Amino acid sequence: MPKKRKVALDAVAAVFFAVAVLPQLTGIAAHEWLGIVALVALLAHLAARLDALAGLCRAAARRSFLALARVALDAALFLTLAVCAVSGVLVSATVLPTFGLFAPGYFVWDPLHAASAKVLLALVLVHAVSHAGKLTGFLKTRRFKGGTARDAKRNGAR
Repeated sequence: MPKKRKVALDAVAAVFFAVAVLPQLTGIAAHEWLGIVALVALLAHLAARLDALAGLCRAAARRSFLALARVALDAALFLTLAVCAVSGVLVSATVLPTFGLFAPGYFVWDPLHAASAKVLLALVLVHAVSHAGKLTGFLKTRRFKGGTARDAKRNGAR
């Protein structure tokens, strides 16, 4: 997948995640459906980055501290996302009933969902900050000095 598409996918995932984490803003029903859309977008983000993750794992195998830390962060993110998504669906007041389903254990799933959502938000922020340098580098290479997009293409910007 071209780098531009990966960045666009990342932006879409970030927007859906940002909106989905605010049930006070969207309401519970929209929060639940947006959460599912955000989950799909985040899984697409992961799938688009599998080659980078494989390289990171190879670097971690060579005992690179930074690579080990990133693998640990990614693993924690994935695990927390899974817990948050599963507990969110099980506590659902809209999504499950839409399919005629009900999950007992609200008093277990609700606090687990709330706690995992907070941890997930913190980990996503750390993840975003850890990749901020790559994002700014990408944006700098894509920037052009005025004119139209056609002018930028003619001058060699991509």
